[in-house]
Amino acid sequence: VFCGVAGIFVLLIFDTKLRTKKEVSSVCKYPCLGTIRKASVPEIQAAAAVISRNTKNMEKILYAGYLKNAAMEEVTHIGILAEGKKATVSMHVWREERLQILNEKTIYDGAVIFVALQKDSVASLEMMLEDIHNLGIPIIGYIILEG
Repeated sequence: VFCGVAGIFVLLIFDTKLRTKKEVSSVCKYPCLGTIRKASVPEIQAAAAVISRNTKNMEKILYAGYLKNAAMEEVTHIGILAEGKKATVSMHVWREERLQILNEKTIYDGAVIFVALQKDSVASLEMMLEDIHNLGIPIIGYIILEG
């Protein structure tokens, strides 16, 4: 029993996955723009509207998530093209496209980060935030993806 408890304790110590909104807010000091649960259409539309309001004067926006997620893709499809706004939205999966993005010369006006609870780790979020900061892209905020 003692070995079992010790094993579980060790697993919990080394598990760095982000599990709650509070954990994300402790790592990411930017505003939370919303939460999307299990690709809920109303929540996706609400997140897109919040992003639109926070990116009024921006022409090129980076959407970045460490892993590919259906809700992230849906928000990207809706984009920020509300009210006839002519903005370009680029979605990138950081795990797959990190080096490509770091090497490209595209200038973005802002970035929105997508954080998937139970999937993204503290290290992956910190790396993504640091990379985007080093590229000189202002981070607008983050969207939490549940489920």
